[in-house]
Amino acid sequence: MKKKSLVLFFLLPWISLFGDFQTGLTAYKAKDFVKAFQEWNPSAEKGDPLSQYFVGSLYFEGQGVEKNLEKALELWKKAANQGHAGSQVTLGSLYFEGKLIPQNFQEAEKWYRKAAENGNYLAQFNLGLLYEDGKGVQLDYMESSQWFLKAAEQGYRNALYKLVNYGFIFSNGIGVPADNVKAYQWYTLSAGEGNEKAAELRDFISRQMTPAEIAQGKKMAEDWLKAHPGKK
Repeated sequence: MKKKSLVLFFLLPWISLFGDFQTGLTAYKAKDFVKAFQEWNPSAEKGDPLSQYFVGSLYFEGQGVEKNLEKALELWKKAANQGHAGSQVTLGSLYFEGKLIPQNFQEAEKWYRKAAENGNYLAQFNLGLLYEDGKGVQLDYMESSQWFLKAAEQGYRNALYKLVNYGFIFSNGIGVPADNVKAYQWYTLSAGEGNEKAAELRDFISRQMTPAEIAQGKKMAEDWLKAHPGKK
């Protein structure tokens, strides 16, 4: 079974970069962290959010500069307040985990939501987890399912695994008209990612469905996968 873990966002974005930042990125990939810091820090001090994010990561890891968590948080907050999604997800995860800074689910929700609304799939997934568990927000399976769905539509398969609850919502008509065909679709998709509970629920409702309905549910699942190939 896949773990319900929150993901710290310290990944290099696959984007085209130029000038000093590209030089710093080349140095970073070569593990020349001192040069990376030298290239990025001037732009970070001038307020560039992407440079602030990466310099913050260097301070956090103690790479090319003395480890300094307070400086890392300062830079990530500056970048996050300028709308940098990676910094927003990172802050959300740090507040959720509460290992390096005091745990605060409300702060985690705030930063995850900002990044989620900017289309960040990890933030959407993590926000779904908060609503699923009622941490920092009121427990709400419909809301959690909507955020998992947004992440899954971007190809994030961990989110598809979690959509067993979306199937349950349709099979029981919770806030939507009861629809076993749609429930079968989502149970099938979730089961395809290894969710054993989804497989059990799919088999249970299939006994209440006609062969034509089951075939329709299977096709809907297949069509959804074709339209949303897994990328992450």
